[in-house]
Amino acid sequence: MRGAAACGAAAADPVLWPDFVDFASAASCAAHAVAAAHAEPVREAATAGNLSLAIGGLRIAPGGSVAFRLVGPARAAGPRLLFLSIVTPPPEQGRLQRFTVLVDGREACRVAGADPGAGVRRTFCVAVHGESGPVLVSVRVDPDSAAPVTLAAARLTAGAPEAALAGRERIGLALLSPRGSGYALDEADLAPLVARVPVSPYLEPQAAVLFNFCARKPAESAIEIGRLASLAERAGIALRIAFQMHWAGLPIGVPDGAGGTFGDAPYQQVTFDPDDGVDDPGLRALMGDLYDVRYGLSVPNRWSNTPWLTLNHPRLNEFRRRRLQHAVAAWRDQRERLRALGKERLLPGEVSTGEETVYWAEGVDDSAYTKANGGKPRAHLLADFNPFVLVEAMRRGVRLDPRDGLDGRERWFLHQNLAHWQQSIVDWMAAALPAEPVRLSASGEPRFSEDLVRRNIFTEPYAMPVFPMRGVNDRRPGLEVGYVRGGRSGGEYWSGARMLPWLLKEREMGRIALPNLECTGADGAQLAACLRAAYACGARFATLYNWHHHADITRTLDAFSRSVDAPAGPAFAPTGTRESAGPGWSRTYTAPPDAFGVNRVDLFRADRGTEPLRVRVTVRSEGAANGPLLSATAYLPSAAGAGAASVYLPTLYPQEPGTRYRVQVELMGLGALRLAADGRLAMRVCADIRRERARSLAIGDRQDAQDIVAALALDAGVAGSRYAMAALATARDLLAEDRPLDAYRAAVRAEQIRLPAAFEVPAPGARLAPYWVTVACREAPVRASIGAYDDHVASVSLRSEVAQTVTLRWGGAEASARLTPGVTATVTLERRRGRAEAGANEGRVAGGG
Repeated sequence: MRGAAACGAAAADPVLWPDFVDFASAASCAAHAVAAAHAEPVREAATAGNLSLAIGGLRIAPGGSVAFRLVGPARAAGPRLLFLSIVTPPPEQGRLQRFTVLVDGREACRVAGADPGAGVRRTFCVAVHGESGPVLVSVRVDPDSAAPVTLAAARLTAGAPEAALAGRERIGLALLSPRGSGYALDEADLAPLVARVPVSPYLEPQAAVLFNFCARKPAESAIEIGRLASLAERAGIALRIAFQMHWAGLPIGVPDGAGGTFGDAPYQQVTFDPDDGVDDPGLRALMGDLYDVRYGLSVPNRWSNTPWLTLNHPRLNEFRRRRLQHAVAAWRDQRERLRALGKERLLPGEVSTGEETVYWAEGVDDSAYTKANGGKPRAHLLADFNPFVLVEAMRRGVRLDPRDGLDGRERWFLHQNLAHWQQSIVDWMAAALPAEPVRLSASGEPRFSEDLVRRNIFTEPYAMPVFPMRGVNDRRPGLEVGYVRGGRSGGEYWSGARMLPWLLKEREMGRIALPNLECTGADGAQLAACLRAAYACGARFATLYNWHHHADITRTLDAFSRSVDAPAGPAFAPTGTRESAGPGWSRTYTAPPDAFGVNRVDLFRADRGTEPLRVRVTVRSEGAANGPLLSATAYLPSAAGAGAASVYLPTLYPQEPGTRYRVQVELMGLGALRLAADGRLAMRVCADIRRERARSLAIGDRQDAQDIVAALALDAGVAGSRYAMAALATARDLLAEDRPLDAYRAAVRAEQIRLPAAFEVPAPGARLAPYWVTVACREAPVRASIGAYDDHVASVSLRSEVAQTVTLRWGGAEASARLTPGVTATVTLERRRGRAEAGANEGRVAGGG
């Protein structure tokens, strides 16, 4: 029994089992009576984007196994689901892993698949037969598995699977304004935009407009954002204002303060191609002794000669930061104005970086440069070698020189440089988005937010494989560079079939979104598939770009929305009274044009048996006997009769349109199934995206809670407040109890009351709970912010829209301030020493809260 001592294998089961087990913890293994054969604990890390992802758990060698028991939550009844998470280090990704999961000694599912990259974790979900009692779980790795399997975590839940949706069935769906390349919008445009979105309980119709903040001075941004917010308010239509960092959002022609403009050569990406023969004097001056005629620029190009700018120029980036933060602050002010009116939904509380994050390199349309290059195309185009990129590479210990080709270290630096850029933008936006203020009711009760905009900043990189990793390591797609600290993952893509394997990895990062669905990249069938894949994997919103190039986008959106209730896929209806006469049947089918994945197979029971009929369903590519497969063992209810009974696979099995697949059905008991008109087994093979969305949210909710708790644990503003620390401790406890949504909300409360803590105080005043400062504002509401608070001193900033005198009280201290409209005043209160009674009372109330 290899690894038994490290895992704490026990002779007897413990008295209590949890519903969540973290196998990265040896103490957890010991407490949960884990038995292991040919398995050992492992703890390491891998880099994805700008994150260090833990690879921890029990590493099971081929031929090995791990067994443990779970009891599940006692607070809920109904069908139970087992979530199993495995982690795969990057060197083992792409190798076929084969393993079987058994529940109470019976096979629950089989998996043969390769980790596609874009993260390290995958989660599989299997149904547990029966509604009560401890569950014995075994994970066995096949002897012929090409790689070990590292079991990271297990979780047992109870209740209807769709319970995780909890009112989150709807996805925000925004159509981008077709005017001005998406950058222009008037009130008359709003109603026609949302009218194209079909009425559906699963769609939240919205409009969107791009915003070039770099081309506007701060005052101009504030005026335009105010105008757009007023349009949304008058129309009653939610509007996404998408801040743009690339394409027409570049500061081309804007003075740089140094005698040039931000579109000049010093700010551009520098390319390299062996066949580039254009001698550029401006580039020669920029590169100096490093200059080689094979260096070039992104211009001329077919996109109005818009130059691609470098990501590393300090003057350019400081300009971008200032302009972006001013624009985001103006957006925040408008949303707070609408929030006071109960209309904050009109400016949805998610934002994105607006940055595609690509180099002008292999894969771009460089045809316009060919003419300048004497008719010879740059077929091996590389970028970016701007001097500031070279300096950054040197700082990171990499000599970036394309003249002798790019080795693995150089390509990895360029890949990570994209992630660092997304991280910078998220950090800038978060700095301009402090936590929403605590709203105090007329009775003085604090109303905390359930979520915060600063926790909903989504990245937006080009998600599919892209230079510098495309063709070298496709398990590092562009999606990965959007994995950053404090941000949520998003991307630009348009293929559900191509993206699904990576989206199943993306959902492990927490909440996700599709900020840029580029509709010129696919036909209507694959656009519908793309929306289905994003919805299934938990996307909070999707914004459609260039949708007007499609003849009827409403038909595509309608096909998507209808497939939530009526899952799409090949169907072979039962006919007559014919039924199966053997234990094993199979059927092949060709994936249709709108295919992306399947997770459900419907069968039709023919016998009148009174007991559930156990069946195994396996899906695999036709002719790939030793390739990827996914199987699930389930029980068809005795009451199914002529109706359909669903068997759910443990995750979505990817499908490529036009590819043939085989479904094999094995009866593991006495019974019969109905046949279709062709004499083969009747079945429906489909993507139940509503069920998969529930799974995805259950996976992402826990990661969201873990991320915010981990971030606040390092926050000085939390550490400086006893109340924020208490709220954070509550969040940790709730997470340990496997209540991630409650844990997340408790952490949001901690973030709202960290120092400085902002409050909206109604007239005639209220206590800034949970702090013990009381504000009296008889004339009008005020905004109060506690900047410092300890046993002796409290500092409060005040702001009012009308002139009034405000009085503050804290213990025995009192002070008044005459406020001028729109001007912030700061009041410092010092409590007299010796007032031990007030201090003790404060402590008792804080503890009770």
